[in-house]
Amino acid sequence: MRSSARGFCLALTLLALAGVAHADVADDEPRCADLLKIAIPAADKTASTDTKCVAEDLYYGPAGNGVGADPVAARACAWRERDAHVDQVFAGPAILMMVYANGAGVKRNIPLAQRFACEAGGAPAELSGRLDHLDTLGTPTAAKTPFDVCDDVTSGYLAGFCANREGKIKDHERDHTLAELTKSWTPEQRAAFVKFRKATEAYFDARESNEVDMSGTLHTAMIEGAHQSFEDEFVGRLQRYEKGDLPQGTAEDYKKADVELNAAYGHVMKSLKPDKNGFTSQGTVNADGVRRSEVAWIKYRDAWVEFGKVKYPNVSADAWRTDLTRERTEFLKELTFENS
Repeated sequence: MRSSARGFCLALTLLALAGVAHADVADDEPRCADLLKIAIPAADKTASTDTKCVAEDLYYGPAGNGVGADPVAARACAWRERDAHVDQVFAGPAILMMVYANGAGVKRNIPLAQRFACEAGGAPAELSGRLDHLDTLGTPTAAKTPFDVCDDVTSGYLAGFCANREGKIKDHERDHTLAELTKSWTPEQRAAFVKFRKATEAYFDARESNEVDMSGTLHTAMIEGAHQSFEDEFVGRLQRYEKGDLPQGTAEDYKKADVELNAAYGHVMKSLKPDKNGFTSQGTVNADGVRRSEVAWIKYRDAWVEFGKVKYPNVSADAWRTDLTRERTEFLKELTFENS
């Protein structure tokens, strides 16, 4: 599941920077003046007639991991995107750069790849480093690892896109893991899980929106990293339960855990009050945001209890609440460095 918080943040970044022309950025790199004059083989330039094609999906494969990739179709689609001036990171010139750098479905042509690097543009240090990197590909000792647009990241802008693309791969792998994990469940258990996942995703979205620092140029990458961490923890928890490592706890244990949670929560409410500029010790993370996440967490906790009744009927509601409450308490303590 792709987080709405991540998607919204990425969209804002795109809108903010969409007006930056590739040629304007490339003007900062002296080598581009000559590289942009390199002739494009007429025989290679066959644009796709499919106006709905996405070069990124064709180049990396539907799951982003190379499986099902079609570099020839990707090249044709990238020509179409280039002609249509599709202004996206993994489109047009950037795809053509990788195709020619790697000899993917076409004869390797490093100078032509460098031309497309100039067309794709990027942060000055990024473009310079990318051209240097491409220079090394023509040497006998060149690394055999495929060249990628994300190899020479220096900007938070590109880091966010690259993190998001890597996230798609991880999401696909995790979906496969969940499918394998649940394939032997009963129809009733799978139906309960689908309902439960909605509360899980709502809680993760709330955490990404409210409990990840949005300041700084790396905020998009940080959101992606947080999402992957949340989802990995969730799948890991299910894997433990399926192996029989189930939570334990009594009513007394839950009562004690709840007292500790309330104490940690109270500390957060006092510690994360924004200053006159709207920032706290955790950047954009503030008490109001944590309060919204806490509401989503309560629904998430209760959803675990309801799902547990169906899938793990021998585990008491108090055991679920104790385990989840302790986990939330630890997070709140870490949020304000209370454990340090």
